[in-house]
Amino acid sequence: MARRLLWTVAICLLATAIPAQAQTSTSYYLRPEDSSIWPLLQLNTSGPGSTAVAVQTADLKNQPPGSATMRSYDTQAGVPNLVGTFPSGTTITVTLWMKKTAAFGTVYPRATVGKNWSNPVQLCQATGQPNQTPTQVIGTTLTAITISCQTSSAITITESDRV
Repeated sequence: MARRLLWTVAICLLATAIPAQAQTSTSYYLRPEDSSIWPLLQLNTSGPGSTAVAVQTADLKNQPPGSATMRSYDTQAGVPNLVGTFPSGTTITVTLWMKKTAAFGTVYPRATVGKNWSNPVQLCQATGQPNQTPTQVIGTTLTAITISCQTSSAITITESDRV
């Protein structure tokens, strides 16, 4: 029986533009360590872990079209520790290493970026679609898939906000 499962390996790049008076670009990495907020894992700037970590969904074969959350990550308290605004139209780029375990069905990658798990504010969300160049379909070969989205309105961030 063929099973269709997705998994990611460990690099997430997030480009941000805050505070309003100075543009910055920061890379964050998916880490296998538990966040201080359960059930999240850590998203931090210290680089990928020393060993590969795979995160796998439940079996998706024969499931109706829809979304399946693989795992959620957040920065730790005090990160990014910035005050300012994500201006409307700020581009956020996420790169995930993904593959599926069987050549069954078509699966597109999706990334949602927000702030504050307990009272979430979505910054943006994007799904790789066949009309994008290059086409972003998850295949059976481990591949870096990059997805970009833009904020639809200005979003304020304080030093206590977590991404």
